Amino acid sequence: MSDIALALLVSGMVGVATADAFVQSWTGLLRAAAAIVLRRRGHIDWRVFLSRLRSALPMAALSALVMVLFFALYARAGLGQTEGEQLAFFLGVVPRTIFFLVGASRLIDTMFDPAE
Repeated sequence: MSDIALALLVSGMVGVATADAFVQSWTGLLRAAAAIVLRRRGHIDWRVFLSRLRSALPMAALSALVMVLFFALYARAGLGQTEGEQLAFFLGVVPRTIFFLVGASRLIDTMFDPAE
């Protein structure tokens, strides 16, 4: 495999990975926000509230850290410099982001379900 093909492949894979880490990070923050709203409205008790925060916030932080790590490694490897690498990265990001946006409404509805 040529260096150019490998750079394009890696750029696309990093695009998918960073998009997924971004989605997971924001989902964790949204879950925490939903737990706060549900608790303030009295729909969940303290035990459920703390349980939701203990699962949502570490996942958000870990995913954000992974995303930063991917970007740092990507830049350190010297990738993202050419238009082809940037396009491959973009093409990796788009499908994952679209998949998230299509299901976002249903995801948010489940976050605000006290029984979940």
